[in-house]
Amino acid sequence: MTPRAALLAADVAAAAQLACLLEASAPKPGNVSPFASFRDATYEDFLASAAAIGPALTLAGERSLGATIRAAVEATARWAPSNTNLGLVLLLAPLARAELRPEHQPLRARLGATLADTTVADARDAYVAIRSAAPGGLGRASEQDVAGTPTATLRDAMALARDRDAIAREYATDFATTFEIGAPGLRRALFDGLAWREAVVEVYLALLARSPDTHIVRKLGAGRDATSALDRELRDEANTLNPGTTADLTGASIYVVLLEGGWPFPGHRCEKLHGHNYRTRVVVEGGLDPEAHYVLDFSMLKDLMKRLTDEIDHRVLLPLQSTKIQVREEGETVRVAVAGKPRYVFPREDCALLPMPNTTVEMLAQYLAGRVSQELASSGGVALRAVEVEVEENFGQSATYRESLG
Repeated sequence: MTPRAALLAADVAAAAQLACLLEASAPKPGNVSPFASFRDATYEDFLASAAAIGPALTLAGERSLGATIRAAVEATARWAPSNTNLGLVLLLAPLARAELRPEHQPLRARLGATLADTTVADARDAYVAIRSAAPGGLGRASEQDVAGTPTATLRDAMALARDRDAIAREYATDFATTFEIGAPGLRRALFDGLAWREAVVEVYLALLARSPDTHIVRKLGAGRDATSALDRELRDEANTLNPGTTADLTGASIYVVLLEGGWPFPGHRCEKLHGHNYRTRVVVEGGLDPEAHYVLDFSMLKDLMKRLTDEIDHRVLLPLQSTKIQVREEGETVRVAVAGKPRYVFPREDCALLPMPNTTVEMLAQYLAGRVSQELASSGGVALRAVEVEVEENFGQSATYRESLG
């Protein structure tokens, strides 16, 4: 593993640990929190579990998904007296592995590829992890029962259980609930100015309200009094009403937001509106064309880069995946709110809406490298090994992104 790859892997694991801590620290009705424990699990057990999974998830890109799940569950068992995070590990592990894939694609697309690549060996390791965690209420299944030896891939085995298990349903749907309900809901709550703890509770309640076997949230409504009443409703001596799966989906939603740039970085301050005279540089690597004896026609590459940079030249660059900046198209205008407070209205034709968490040179280089790779791949006849793009915003201030193409 290169130093750069090791740093990325460490950050991916740290984001998973932070997601666990944020989920456990929010006072979600019916769950363990700093203010409430279970008979067999305390808040401190969940903190220990968050710390325990770090080493396993650091290696998520180096070993199989099943091995990562098993290692994380076994590490947790050395620190926690009961099952504190099986469902969450089953969700975090494929997200971590997807984030560490080399392809320049949205996280959910990389997740879909990760789940499609699962094997029977992954299922065997995951089954061992599930049995060792001994979650309650597993029951028996007519096909691919977790008590036996699987003969299907992990994703196929999960698909068989999708109608009775929400975690399995995420595997079968490329994490539909996480990406379509949980993560967008968390971003909206943060946009509205809620602190992380309150935003996590709001997303948890939204997910709980969508559960087919739960109507308590709708019955009780919202607000602090209603949340406290719901908490009392969901607690009993044996914790049989604990909405643990909803908490796991909440944790996965937090992780997605963190992976997509949702955590404010130290020392950041908002600047006034300003512009840059960007410069771009592109490098392509590949074999020689047997007839023309070049890798790629320079004029073709120049035309492509001019077209891509013209799309964002002399425009206001707006990140669509930021948790601090909310961008909304309204007819021929674009409204922008910062930290939930309306700030700007721009003509739509003067804006470039970009699929990134922040319009830094790092993100612009990654975006342009992905666009170049896609355009050249679709043109046919170009067999490239790598694309590298540098974006400079001022003299000596630049970032380079390199993408290997197989």
